[in-house]
Amino acid sequence: MRWNVLTVTNPIHTFLTSDRPVVMTDGVNRWDSFIIVPIGPTQAFVAVNTIEMERHLQGLSVEKFMILLNDRVSRQACDFVYGDDDKQLRFVDKRLGKGLPQFIASKRLQDSRKGFLRA
Repeated sequence: MRWNVLTVTNPIHTFLTSDRPVVMTDGVNRWDSFIIVPIGPTQAFVAVNTIEMERHLQGLSVEKFMILLNDRVSRQACDFVYGDDDKQLRFVDKRLGKGLPQFIASKRLQDSRKGFLRA
C-alpha cells in the first residue's frame, strides 16, 4: 500500500479519534481499498493501493474529508470519542455508537475467535 500522512493547517474542525479509530474498506486487495486512522487533531494516516485512489481522496476538500472521517470514527466507536476541545460534542452525540465497528482480521481469525468466546 501507498502510505502518507495528511496534515491539515488551520482547519475549521479537527480530527476526532475513538476507541475504534481505524477506518477501512472491506479488505485491502482492491484498487479502491484504503486504511485511514486519525493520529492527531490535524493529522491522519492514509494508506491506499493505487494512485487513482490517492488522487480521489486528494480531490475531496479538506472539510469534506474531515467530516467523513469524523463521522465514521464517531459511529463505529463503542464508548469513547476524543477531540482536542468540546466544539464537536453535538456532532459526536448524534453519532456515537450508531454504526458497526470494524474488525481488522481475516474471516478465519474472526470465526476462530467466535468459537473461542463460546467455549
